[in-house]
Amino acid sequence: MTTTLLSALPAFVVPDVRAAVVHYTEVLGFGVPDHFRDADEFAIVDLAPGQGIHLKRGRGAPVQGAFVLLTPAEQERLAADLGRRGADIRASLAMKPWGMREMTVVDHVGHRLRVAAEDGPGGQPQVWPEIPVADVAAAVAFRREVLGFEPIHTAEYQGRMVFAAAGRDGARVHWTPAEISPRNRARAGIWDLCIEARGVDALAAELAGRGASVVRGPVTTGYGIRELEIAGPDGCTICFGEDLGG
Repeated sequence: MTTTLLSALPAFVVPDVRAAVVHYTEVLGFGVPDHFRDADEFAIVDLAPGQGIHLKRGRGAPVQGAFVLLTPAEQERLAADLGRRGADIRASLAMKPWGMREMTVVDHVGHRLRVAAEDGPGGQPQVWPEIPVADVAAAVAFRREVLGFEPIHTAEYQGRMVFAAAGRDGARVHWTPAEISPRNRARAGIWDLCIEARGVDALAAELAGRGASVVRGPVTTGYGIRELEIAGPDGCTICFGEDLGG
């Protein structure tokens, strides 16, 4: 079977999933599938199908991030809505040196969302994980040698790599410099990011051939997802999930 990566979703650990769902839907403007609306252990909030964030109950922890890409008109509307709803806006809309107009909003427990806009025909919103690692350059090598992701953009400051974006098919991941310990697996029994895919078993064979360290799977869960977990850069866990009912 051919492998296709569909999207990549960050996982945020929160002390109260129900409270997080309320915050993301009522303040930050995300939607939530009905079967997650009253969840107390795990939920997904999204801006479009496959473009969202996993929320998992766990103890307090270092914060993580997500990058949200909208059209300029959508960004303007969201910025106005966030201000009206009392969101914690840490940086208002402004043009950045790298040519994108961005704003930064922080959720109720400190996870950071960077909201950017890009001119174009306008498709559905995109949400990409921003995974903190101690060594961005090492993460770049991992994405090339193990994941088979193509480079999109890197940035350096004073001779040190401080940002890297890479993607494959419909999945995109950003790596940013920060010390994060412990990771989500130790704090909440969940991955740090989940990549939605088709052909997980074929992907497992491919990644094993690339030297990936398999943590779990492939295994079919009781909720109908075929999952594979591998060890990622700097102790993070990457899950690949295939919806067998889709």
